[in-house]
Amino acid sequence: MIVDDMSDPVVRGLGRLSVLTPDARRAARLRERCRAQLRRTPKPRRVLGPALFTGLCVLYLSALFLDVLRLRGRL
Repeated sequence: MIVDDMSDPVVRGLGRLSVLTPDARRAARLRERCRAQLRRTPKPRRVLGPALFTGLCVLYLSALFLDVLRLRGRL
C-alpha cells in the first residue's frame, strides 16, 4: 500500500460506497427458479448430426489414406 492512501481518489471513493445487504425475497425467487429449472425434463439430445459428421470424417480420412498408399505404390 501507498503511505498516503487518503490522497488516492480511488481509495476515497471506495470509502464512500454503501454496504449491500442481502435481499431475502430476491434470493428466495432465485432459488425457486433454479429448483424449477432442475425439475424440468431434459430435452432429448440430437444424435444424427454428430454421427453424420463423424462418419463423413472417417470416410474422408480413409480416402486420404488410400490415396497415400496408392501414391507410394503399396496398393
